[in-house]
Amino acid sequence: MLQQNMEDQLQPHQRRIPLWLALSLTVAMSALIALAAIELLARLLLPDPLAPLETGRELMLRTSDDPDIRYELIPGMKGRAWDTDVVINSAGFRGPEAQTAKGGHFRIIALGDSIAFGNALPADAPFSNQLQRLLTQDYGERCEVLNFAVGGYDTLQEAALLRRRALAFEPDLVVVAYSLNDIGVASVNQAYLEHLEKYRHSWFYRLRLVRYLDHWLSTWSVENWESQQNDLAAFERKFRGRIDPIGPEERELRALMNSVPERHPSSWYRDAAHVGRLRYAFRWLSDLSKQNRFRVVITIIPWMVWTPSGYPFEKAHQIVALEASRFGFDVIDVLSRFREHAASTLALWGTDPGHPNELGHRILADALRDYVMPILAGRTADAAQPK
Repeated sequence: MLQQNMEDQLQPHQRRIPLWLALSLTVAMSALIALAAIELLARLLLPDPLAPLETGRELMLRTSDDPDIRYELIPGMKGRAWDTDVVINSAGFRGPEAQTAKGGHFRIIALGDSIAFGNALPADAPFSNQLQRLLTQDYGERCEVLNFAVGGYDTLQEAALLRRRALAFEPDLVVVAYSLNDIGVASVNQAYLEHLEKYRHSWFYRLRLVRYLDHWLSTWSVENWESQQNDLAAFERKFRGRIDPIGPEERELRALMNSVPERHPSSWYRDAAHVGRLRYAFRWLSDLSKQNRFRVVITIIPWMVWTPSGYPFEKAHQIVALEASRFGFDVIDVLSRFREHAASTLALWGTDPGHPNELGHRILADALRDYVMPILAGRTADAAQPK
């Protein structure tokens, strides 16, 4: 009985939690509850910084293992993205399935960014689809146009994609739909994926409050991100080995570069690193065209800003044409055709100077049909010659 009483007296003392541990647990639990409450309030009151960019691109894009491509469309995906219905075929480009071997077709491959891809346009509205219809009317089923454009791509990415995926489709002609901002890094898609990767691989960045603070402190708006990517030192560092030199003796080119207005997007054409990277991309396209025996035509798409004093980006057009001619590419500049219309009647939604609407794409398709028809006529004449 005495032993039992002693055990009864000792057990409560032995079971008592040390005061320091109890205080630590209390503080920790209070902190967790407070953080959970703050996170709940943050999700209710603070926007997700990625939300404005999640317009379907989160379904359609993935990071590429090719450092020159950087990101790519996901084969087989479909859904609503970039304000239109998108279907990505099994080969990884927008449009219906296509046979790799072209058979007897004259096959055209379109490269480009969101313009050629057809952001905010129905599937049949991009110039590649309109060109397909025009050529089918003229030449039946002997012509095929495949749209390998990806939103946000620049010319270097387009050359890399051509090498990796599009060459398998045996092009006879490659159309580069050149937007004036293709000389730099201007991809919202790239910005989205870079931040998504950071958020995805760290539980810390899954917290809404942390995301918001990161956004607020780094101010990675699209404009700031683009500015940071195209800062001269950062640009040269990022694309080391992908920039051709601009010689001091290239007086015509340098004179054009010096005369380009310092306004977006033409200001990038004043920089030798940006022009040198464009030259590198054109050189790459030229090598691929020689090795695989296809033509290249650069179609320069105007920035739809007409002013009473003229078109402010004409010097940038001239730089692109000069660099294209260096490698023997044909050039289609539709500026004169576009300027027959008010800019607001050609711009997407009437307000987007960088993206033509369906009418603008029709002008592009007409210009390309005029370019392609003599080529097809020559092929027809050659085929009719006795062997």
